[in-house]
Amino acid sequence: MGSLTIRNLDDEVIRALKAEAKANDRSMEAEARRALTERFDRIQRMVELRKRTDALSRLTEGTPQTDSVVLLREDRTTPKEKSIAELLACHVGALKELRARRVLRTENNPTGDLAEYLFCAAYGWELDSVKALDARDTDGKRYQIKGRRLTGHNRSRLLSPIRDPNGFDILAAVLFHENYRVMRAALIPVGVVRDRAKFDRHTNSHTFRLLDEVWDQPDVIDATHQLQLQEAHYC
Repeated sequence: MGSLTIRNLDDEVIRALKAEAKANDRSMEAEARRALTERFDRIQRMVELRKRTDALSRLTEGTPQTDSVVLLREDRTTPKEKSIAELLACHVGALKELRARRVLRTENNPTGDLAEYLFCAAYGWELDSVKALDARDTDGKRYQIKGRRLTGHNRSRLLSPIRDPNGFDILAAVLFHENYRVMRAALIPVGVVRDRAKFDRHTNSHTFRLLDEVWDQPDVIDATHQLQLQEAHYC
């Protein structure tokens, strides 16, 4: 390793260095070495930071930027401090960004689209827009995908209406916590769906509740872990 000789140091600097060395139970040389090394490390970190910020600046060149003061002010504002209009704007903005990232297919209630995204990403299914059908796998099995978000105000596990119980082979269903984190998910054979669903004449459709006992039915597959693994990619 190299050596360095420093001459003409101010007496005050030497006294301060001696005092610091004594306080840290080190020699004056060791204290000077520590101080120089720490200073060098800070400089290196700053150089690396400047390189990264310069690279980001080049990537966003020509794009209008929001003043940092505005961003900091928004970051300090909690949801309780926002007006209804501001909260709605945040909701719309979030849905637009999620759609832009191809997580959601619409800007409506994201529950159904999020369920489709998680199941298809976790199992490699292809989305399908055929009536009563949401996706297919490589073997040609047909899946209808549904999600239900449970909140403090609504704990109902009633899924959206099933129009045609003959139009799919498996019902892929997921329950979300209020914050859209996966609570529980299942792959349910259509036979189980038919046995447990109820026909609603008013809507001309079948209703199905994703109760805990569903996971105990024959041939039902617990998909919770697979969806939570996929969910971890965007958390």
